[in-house]
Amino acid sequence: MGGVILTNGGQGWILTTAFLRRVLEILYDGEPQAEDDVHALVELHRSQVAATRRRLTIPAPESAASALAAAYTKAGVGEIAVRRDGPRTVFRFGDWESSVGARRNEDGTVSFVTVDPGSGDFDFVAGEMNGKRTLTLRFPQREHVFVER
Repeated sequence: MGGVILTNGGQGWILTTAFLRRVLEILYDGEPQAEDDVHALVELHRSQVAATRRRLTIPAPESAASALAAAYTKAGVGEIAVRRDGPRTVFRFGDWESSVGARRNEDGTVSFVTVDPGSGDFDFVAGEMNGKRTLTLRFPQREHVFVER
């Protein structure tokens, strides 16, 4: 027996966890829990997204957006172009873009978070380094600091 699951999103673990559970249920006549687990995990994820979104101001307020540079770059990763589109602030990443909302973090910093459908809720923390504005994207094992161009 074998199986392959390919995901392209951060929530792929929901499927892989349920898949493994379901395989064990079938192979060993286990109590069917996988389907209910998927529904519960999806609902948990939705509630976490809703809680995160409640902390955002969408669109980003002018007071926060006006502090952004027009463009940022990170060698080996790429560029972020920043533009205003009416009340919206938009980050452009090469071939795709997203509107951003803003959030004041507990440490006093401001984050700009991608909010368009399919944009992944990427969180960019605004900062400064060596006299230039920065946007820092953090992942569990690395961070990318985009510097004002």
